Amino acid sequence: MSSFATTFESMTNGLRAGTTPEWEDLQSQSKVTKAKRGVEWLATIDGPDMWLIESNTIMELGYIPRHDECLANGYIYSLEDAVAKWAGDGENGPLDEINFLSHNWCMGPDKSKIDNDNFDKAKMVAHWHKWRNGAYKRSRGKDTPVLWWIDWSCIDQSNSAPGAAMLPAYVKLCGMMLCCVHDREGKYFTRGWCRTERCLFTAMNSPRNWFFYFYDVGEFNPWQTIDDPRTGNITKESDRPFIAKLTEIALEFWEKNARSGFDKTNNYKEGVWAKVITPQLNFGKTKIMSWEMASGVNFPKKR
Repeated sequence: MSSFATTFESMTNGLRAGTTPEWEDLQSQSKVTKAKRGVEWLATIDGPDMWLIESNTIMELGYIPRHDECLANGYIYSLEDAVAKWAGDGENGPLDEINFLSHNWCMGPDKSKIDNDNFDKAKMVAHWHKWRNGAYKRSRGKDTPVLWWIDWSCIDQSNSAPGAAMLPAYVKLCGMMLCCVHDREGKYFTRGWCRTERCLFTAMNSPRNWFFYFYDVGEFNPWQTIDDPRTGNITKESDRPFIAKLTEIALEFWEKNARSGFDKTNNYKEGVWAKVITPQLNFGKTKIMSWEMASGVNFPKKR
């Protein structure tokens, strides 16, 4: 059985070898090409597959299923299978945007511990599906599944350490991170693993986050700081060394990407983005561009 340490070492080596200028150029040109290249890249890493679940599956079930249930019923696709199924749809297909759900667990029903008793996160996936298809209807011309990476569905819950070690690679291959804030106390922002996910996406992809609130937050601050994952709250203290290792990777790649300008499809070196690109990621100080994609369940009509 793989451990965090062995998987993390392989993932780190693969990450450093994979983030060449050629890889960055591919990433900037086409999300479908990025997914194809990602399949080849993940094959060089000794770690679990990257699994994805369709929004349609969650909508039909009414809840977000656990990984073993997903495998038993064919609810999830490996990235390789997803590419084989949808690459032909091009930029108007599901591979246009792989979404990463960042959230703190609500400890609800056994079949979906990550959610609450009302299955609000599953409902959020349904709302997101509806909004994205509405926003892109003109170009897609049909109702298209939205692909998600969600820890409960996409990591083996009986041996989660190798999947956790692969987080930087999974984050790297996603195009959007949706941060789900369901409690008014703001527990999401205090959780070590939530901070880790935001930190990794900021460093590995682009310095921006999208937020979904289950309540009206009033005036939203579009510039959110990233707090140190290593000082966040965690359920199991034994996870803290893992979080520290992942944070080190984020800090390393922030410096590398800050020099190159992050994703070249966005101009991060001029205008409002200039304040983001600092040589180092300074926890509690570096501000990340953020969007409030929903307050309650009302999505904006346009991006």
